[in-house]
Amino acid sequence: MLPTITSPNVKKNILSSNVAEFIITPLYPGYGYTIGNALRRILLSSLPGSAITSVRIEGTTHEFSTLPHVREDVLGICLNLKRIRFRAFTDEPTEIELSKKGPAEVKAGDFEKNANLEIVNPDLVIAHLDKGGELNIRATVERGRGYWTIEQQRALTGSKLPLGTIALDAFFSPVLNVAMTVEDERVGQMTNYNKLTLKIETDGSITPEEAFNQALEILFSQIQCLKMPGDSQEVIKQEEADLIRRISKDTDLSETNLSSRVVNALSAAGLKTVADILNLDVEALKLIKGLGQKGLKEVLEIKKQVQNE
Repeated sequence: MLPTITSPNVKKNILSSNVAEFIITPLYPGYGYTIGNALRRILLSSLPGSAITSVRIEGTTHEFSTLPHVREDVLGICLNLKRIRFRAFTDEPTEIELSKKGPAEVKAGDFEKNANLEIVNPDLVIAHLDKGGELNIRATVERGRGYWTIEQQRALTGSKLPLGTIALDAFFSPVLNVAMTVEDERVGQMTNYNKLTLKIETDGSITPEEAFNQALEILFSQIQCLKMPGDSQEVIKQEEADLIRRISKDTDLSETNLSSRVVNALSAAGLKTVADILNLDVEALKLIKGLGQKGLKEVLEIKKQVQNE
């Protein structure tokens, strides 16, 4: 008798604001490690996040400098800056500034507020200033995936930093740790089915559930690309064409092929349907917080589809 590969269920167990367990069961024998290892690797290496990639500290030219009346040397300050975690509302590089005079304890929350960024750990201590000490920092925050060395950043950008600007290797991943366990589970008379448990800890810039769903989307998109052309591919293309035809002025933005990030940005601006964005020109769309260049391109494509009908 041919055994049936059953579809598993997912149970979420929230342990704290940035820690949660996801229990996936029942899984066909051996699938626990197959799926678990794939998801764990993606969670740790492939989710987008934000980090400081370069910094300019007034009064210094390189990371081995020291500042008067500042207890930490520049290298120590840079190491602390790398630990700041951000929630970004744009895909574009963003500059942030900090200016502080001693005596004082300088924290991440002392950076000037920026509409494109939110600092998740504002209480992180960057430096200690004694009387007469002063610290002026300008840092560049960028989006990326995984871990970038300084050499990788230079290769990607192909440009040199201005004199006095210190490049930092950056850890972008919003996931701090993923613990995986696989246990046997009974299904009917079979006792070798798998129960997969993933314990995900994030840095607070995204929730564990968001991290889990993003990892699933990446895994699904990679596997789907391996499918050989055939009738099923034609069905997918036909479904995509049907979706485009169904879009009208009254269509809710969440029902279009806009990404969830773009829909959230538009919704926050009070835009709910396709009709709401048709009356906005490019300049007005650029003013929408968190939309970014990629989001703008998606919106303009939707407008073009509707206007050409």
